[in-house]
Amino acid sequence: MALGDFFKQQRLANGLTISDISHGIISESQISRFERNETDLNVATFFELLQKFGSDMETWQMTYMATQSQSFIQGLDIAASKGPDAVMVLANSLHEKWVKTGNPFNRYASIATRAALPLLGQPNVVTSEEVSVMKKYFETVNTWGMFDLAVLNMMTPLFDLDLLLNFGKVIAMDKPSDLQGLLYRGYRILAVYKIIDMLVRTQRFEDAESLWTRVKNEPPLADEIGINLRHQIYALSFRYRHSPQKDLATKAAQVARVGGVSGKALLGNQMISIWQAITGVKLNGQ
Repeated sequence: MALGDFFKQQRLANGLTISDISHGIISESQISRFERNETDLNVATFFELLQKFGSDMETWQMTYMATQSQSFIQGLDIAASKGPDAVMVLANSLHEKWVKTGNPFNRYASIATRAALPLLGQPNVVTSEEVSVMKKYFETVNTWGMFDLAVLNMMTPLFDLDLLLNFGKVIAMDKPSDLQGLLYRGYRILAVYKIIDMLVRTQRFEDAESLWTRVKNEPPLADEIGINLRHQIYALSFRYRHSPQKDLATKAAQVARVGGVSGKALLGNQMISIWQAITGVKLNGQ
């Protein structure tokens, strides 16, 4: 949903007319054009208009971000399917919107979009300053939404492990309701798993186990076989961390990747081989 559309939706929900909103600030025609997404408002004007709603910028921003999350994720998926160039076009478009409007959502979304480029085999182009911006943002999040979880999944390789562990503990403690939907719950569990994966790969087994125990009994979210295999792989890596097979378990964790498909497609031949070496259980890859 475009910002102008959302603004109009909130205005109507509050029983306000364009005249009520614009009086003493800007012309009614400017509000009309903004609501039709034909023009943007500067930050100072936008903030002044929000006072008519009885909202501050932070409250309004969070409400807007909640409505934007799914459309942003879908847009990024479409861009990624077209390749790195399309992803950069999307990132630049979001950055330009932030420059014009000052809406922080667009800045966060732009940074997150570029953070996804390494997943397409491209070098990282996110600057240290932008990493700090996202770190500061996540540290202020009280209730993690789908946008936050999706962005964290993309930003995970850029954050300090101790910071990720703190984020993971908060996210793992969350008990999403059915109303939040499968997609939200999926992004939540994937965010926790990615943090666990990084902890295991750096042999911080105790930290990884403390995080994993908070989510290990949750129901499968995607493909039942794939998710359950991932649970068991981590369980094995913790069980064997002080055994002669610790190196093998570490390798298992290194090649395990977040996914929602079963058998060979999730694990690959190397993972199948390591799994069988640890457990003695033969998998047929199905």
